Amino acid sequence: MKHIFIINQECKSIMSGNEIRSYLMNKENFEYLVFNRNYVGHEAELVSKMCRLFQEENIRFYSCGDATTLFHVLRGIDSFQNKEIAFFHNGGKSDFLENFKEKHLFTDLDSLIEGQVAYLDYVQLQDAICCNSLSVGADVRMQSIVEKIKKTMSLHDNFAYHLALFLDTLVGFKPEELHITVDGKNYDGNYLLAHIANGKCYNSIFYPTKDHTPVDGELDILLWKESTTMRWLEGYNSYRIGNLENLSDVLIQLKGRNFTIASSDGRKLVFQCDGVEQYCDEMSGILQQRAIPFVLPKGVGVIGKEDVDG
Repeated sequence: MKHIFIINQECKSIMSGNEIRSYLMNKENFEYLVFNRNYVGHEAELVSKMCRLFQEENIRFYSCGDATTLFHVLRGIDSFQNKEIAFFHNGGKSDFLENFKEKHLFTDLDSLIEGQVAYLDYVQLQDAICCNSLSVGADVRMQSIVEKIKKTMSLHDNFAYHLALFLDTLVGFKPEELHITVDGKNYDGNYLLAHIANGKCYNSIFYPTKDHTPVDGELDILLWKESTTMRWLEGYNSYRIGNLENLSDVLIQLKGRNFTIASSDGRKLVFQCDGVEQYCDEMSGILQQRAIPFVLPKGVGVIGKEDVDG
């Protein structure tokens, strides 16, 4: 098997790119290649080239960086036949890792190299892969505000989001008129947010689907209907921590395997897919069950499932 490392050198909280290279040089009987990401999206180009060059060989791709690095590595995969995906979490936050026991081992390169594949669910979008979550609406606007706040101030995530909630409610609070289908059924309406979950956490502090795992074989879909400003502010914390029974008057909860979301008037929307913003007219996805060969570091399991191999 070829082991191919894609390094985002801007992410180096555990090991720098040179330290990763030095570590690999000392491994015996280990066939590997190492590439640096030179710009955002370069990961996908590198992976695509390697897929074409070694199309007859078994490959394990190591995404070395943050959640954005992993997103772009996955974009470059042509198919998962004869391929495995490993994530060396070398900086930033990754909500996807909240789905795993002993998640700190994703920062241990030895444990990762010795790890075994588990087959997880993922969502195939038009031109990308979603492992964890997809959102549109108020929570996407809030995340954008939080990122701007944290560039200028050092704040705890919880406080930053409450400040973003206040600012967005003052300036950006409005529902989107959305065309939505889930498993072929129409749910058109005015919504403050729409959230598609393959995992339990997103945007660092939101756990609305806290019991979900990426091996459930279905998606949790949450649609917050148009409501008053006061109801939004009252319900925000219940949504954030997953107490959804308190939101039965404003929240539609669905299960499904495929979906389409678009603006009813044809405008482009800002979606957030696994922490990466995507601008498009329409977002559609189909759940692929137990289809991504994701490497679990030695000693790591999926929360809520004893055995996901095979």
